[in-house]
Amino acid sequence: MSIEDKPPVSANRWRSGLRGAVEYRRLQGRINDLLDKVGIPEPWDIRAFIQRVADYRGRPIELVAVEIPPGGPDAMWVPAEHVDVILYDSTLREGDLHWEQVLAHEAAHILLCHRGDEDAVLARGPVTRQLLELIAKNVDNPGDGPILFRETYSSDQETEAEIAASLIWKRAGRRLIAPKRTLGGADAVSVDELASIMERTRA
Repeated sequence: MSIEDKPPVSANRWRSGLRGAVEYRRLQGRINDLLDKVGIPEPWDIRAFIQRVADYRGRPIELVAVEIPPGGPDAMWVPAEHVDVILYDSTLREGDLHWEQVLAHEAAHILLCHRGDEDAVLARGPVTRQLLELIAKNVDNPGDGPILFRETYSSDQETEAEIAASLIWKRAGRRLIAPKRTLGGADAVSVDELASIMERTRA
């Protein structure tokens, strides 16, 4: 192919963007199908939603607040022999948006049946002795598989969980962006564009 025959860069970017949009819509459809089966509690309650995920999978999920060592994750999913355990940092304030988002993200990993990225585990060595001791102290009969939290997932799994968490929030009618507007002009336009891309509303 000669230089003249090559499509312009903008065309390549457009085709790549189109493929990305198709994949996103496919993933969105899969997640929405799962959420249709699980259901969203009314009124919204993150603990009640996680119970629905457990009921759907036929496997209990326990939420345990623990003191996670500095530098550790906000939360970890530990698949034990007969139960899934979400250990979350006790410094997170129950009821806060960040606390709910952390739990929704871990619940999304469970709902999507993600498994740890072994290459990431081996390369980054994220499971420290302190974390292993923490898990042993709080989880009975942890499974033989890798301990699962953000650094152990592939980037695709992280993207899926973020999209799923966003769709959970959307179904629940929750806002992650404060309704009071303090920006104006170009800054406000930028925030609105970002909110549109993430499919979140901004009052």
